[in-house]
Amino acid sequence: MATNKDTENNTPSAPTPADDDIAKLTEVTEQDIAEAIEDEYGAKYSKDGKRLLKGPRYTPHYNIKEGTKIIGDDAFSLCSSLTSITIPPSVTAIGNSAFSSCSSLASITIPPSVTAIGNSAFFGCFCLTSIAIPQNVRTMEGNPFAGWDGHIEIDSPYFKYEDGALIDIEKGILVAFCSNAKSYTMPPSVTTIGNKAFSVCKNLTSVTIPP
Repeated sequence: MATNKDTENNTPSAPTPADDDIAKLTEVTEQDIAEAIEDEYGAKYSKDGKRLLKGPRYTPHYNIKEGTKIIGDDAFSLCSSLTSITIPPSVTAIGNSAFSSCSSLASITIPPSVTAIGNSAFFGCFCLTSIAIPQNVRTMEGNPFAGWDGHIEIDSPYFKYEDGALIDIEKGILVAFCSNAKSYTMPPSVTTIGNKAFSVCKNLTSVTIPP
């Protein structure tokens, strides 16, 4: 149901999948691949065209088709030729490891329609120096930025980024530590450390954890 604020602004909130539904939405099965529709670049989509199952392997730039709602798990994983990608405003969820090890990826814009980002989604994107998280993102599975050391620009009221750390305010979870700093002191608001939060922090020598 829309709130009074939504009604007044005539801008209803973006639909947000429940935490336990995200994995189901982004999972890609063998049957999905067998029944997939392939485009002229070799990318594979679900029969209804709403889920991108596999991205093209050897294309430097790719425009995901309009109307796509889900970028599936591992969709562009190991696509080392990919340098930039355009995500349409219809996409609501980015799956686990969706862009992992896209070592040449230098440009990506996450549209405001996205509400969920999967674990290790941008793992190993070494050429990607910054990424902006739009305001509707309220779920991040594990650490989408494991092994990544870029800069995060954040507009979501559910997260904050300071001193090199991304924190889920609502749940008190340290999601990611993306800084080259040698030491880090967690704020007292943190009650949980997420999966791979300090993954590949080569320069980190000490961490102070609150009581």
